[in-house]
Amino acid sequence: EKLVAGQALVPFAPIPLLAPKESRVVEIDIDFDGKPNQACRFSLTSDRGSFPVAIEAPCGELTVPAPQLLESAAFAALESRMSGMHSAERAFSGEDAAALEAAGTQALADALMASAHMAVVVSSDGKSVRGVARKLASADAVVIVVATARLLRVGCEEFIFGPNLLEELAGSIVAAVAGRLPPQPE
Repeated sequence: EKLVAGQALVPFAPIPLLAPKESRVVEIDIDFDGKPNQACRFSLTSDRGSFPVAIEAPCGELTVPAPQLLESAAFAALESRMSGMHSAERAFSGEDAAALEAAGTQALADALMASAHMAVVVSSDGKSVRGVARKLASADAVVIVVATARLLRVGCEEFIFGPNLLEELAGSIVAAVAGRLPPQPE
């Protein structure tokens, strides 16, 4: 194990023998300490050697819904604090924007919930979706999302987390709604 400070790993029980073409599904519990882009590294060992593994948690897996913060006044207060380095935006254009507009805000809300653990609501005018979550590792770190067919905005009290979540959500939304796979990091 080569864990980053704060990470924890509960390994699976050893598998004594696998017959040719046999497979086995096991579960492994990893605490990423709420940090995106920090892979948990360990090795799988067999009679044929040791094989390195690196697992990285998507940002959306490092959040929990905060539905109590969706109420208009509470959300507006949070949104006013999320500016400058605490806010990141991504515009959708061309085919992506057209597909998002055609799918509607409920499809956008569904795509957001599928991409991150967050509470979401479609605005009363039906033109936007807002979402709220807290980071697992820090209950004080609130994440807000405002999405329309043309713009995705993410605000986070931890300014490094926001842009990472923005790119993850944008790719997932386009994949889910527009039917295209997001580009994979190299």
